[in-house]
Amino acid sequence: MIRCVVFDFDGTLILSNELKRQGFFEVIDPLPAMAARMTNILDDPPGDRDAIFAAFADGLPDDASLLVKAYTQWITEQIPECSRRAGALEILSELDTAGVRTYVNSATPTTHLIPAVESHFGCDQFAGVLGGHGAKTRNLRAILADEHLDPAHIAVVGDGIDDYESAA
Repeated sequence: MIRCVVFDFDGTLILSNELKRQGFFEVIDPLPAMAARMTNILDDPPGDRDAIFAAFADGLPDDASLLVKAYTQWITEQIPECSRRAGALEILSELDTAGVRTYVNSATPTTHLIPAVESHFGCDQFAGVLGGHGAKTRNLRAILADEHLDPAHIAVVGDGIDDYESAA
C-alpha cells in the first residue's frame, strides 16, 4: 500500500519546463548572436543552471555568476504565473483525504523552490519540500527515513530521468 507520494515540481505539478528553457534565452537576450550556442548547450545540458551558464560563458568576457543571478531573478518572477497541471489540486486533495503524505522533490534549489511551491499550493499542502540539483536520490532517502517507510510504500511522480533514477 502506498503511504507517501513524492512529486517533482517543474513539469509535473506546474507547467514550467518551457518557461525555464525560455529563461536561458531571456538572460542572454542582449547577445542575440549567442542563441545558437545556448541551444547547443541546452540540447545536452552539463548540469544545473550554474553549469549551463559556466559552459555558455566559457571563453567569453561575461561572468557566469551574473548570468545565473539574472536567470534566477527572472525565473523567480515568472514561476508564480505558470499554470498548475490540470488535476494537480484534486489529486493532492484526494491523497490528503486518504491519509497519504505528499512531498515535493525537485532539482530546483530549495531556497527558490519553497516560495514557488507556496505560491501555487500554499504553505501546508506538503509534508516537505526538498530541492537541489543532483539531490533527488538523497532527498528521497531522507523522506524514507523521516517517514519510517519501506521503499515499497512510496511512489515517485515525475517527468525526468532524475525522477526515475531516484525512484530506482
